Amino acid sequence: MIPDLSVIWVIVLVLLLTVLMDRLLVRPMTHVMRAREGAIRSARDLAEGSRAKAQAAAEELESRTRAARGDGLEELRVAATAGETHALWAARKALSPAQRTISPNKINEDVVVPVSQLPALVDGIRQLSAQHDVLIVTFGHAGNGNLHVNLLPRDDAERVRAHACLAEVFALVIALEGTLSGEHGIGMLKRQFMPLALEPATLALMRQVKHAFDPDGILNPGKLLP
Repeated sequence: MIPDLSVIWVIVLVLLLTVLMDRLLVRPMTHVMRAREGAIRSARDLAEGSRAKAQAAAEELESRTRAARGDGLEELRVAATAGETHALWAARKALSPAQRTISPNKINEDVVVPVSQLPALVDGIRQLSAQHDVLIVTFGHAGNGNLHVNLLPRDDAERVRAHACLAEVFALVIALEGTLSGEHGIGMLKRQFMPLALEPATLALMRQVKHAFDPDGILNPGKLLP
């Protein structure tokens, strides 16, 4: 028995419609749903990551707050808004210019010690300031042990005492297992103090290495090595 052609055409049309629906509706909707699920996962991961970062930041702040509290602390201020953050940074950036109004000949050094030795360094600098009768302002990157020690001589006599005081500041830093520079480098001004930080054999080896690359002494002459 030969099937009715109309039935065959109906079957063909149904198959064609099924294919078209799959291509035009089902597949695109599948991609959309997968993309939606991916976006939801990404948003969830981002939210979880943000919460984790916020928690880590809060824990770090609490740790630093505990470390800062102790004898001698006069005020601990934590910025809670963008405006407060800007105000704290503005105060920090104004420190150096403000000191130059006191002493145009200020001596700024960037010594560094282990963080655990910061209290001893601050106490020692306070004692040296009184001993040599020289005004000293100390501030800086306490989080990594790097402090800016600013000696502020206001006349010739204080300038002489300041240089004598500076030598003792460096000796104190070395005694606290620190070193001469945490940021600015040695250059010309601190090279005379390098024997405090390094053994003669080490300095001799450094000179040999420099001579191997710079036999004529034309690269940064007169810097770093005494």
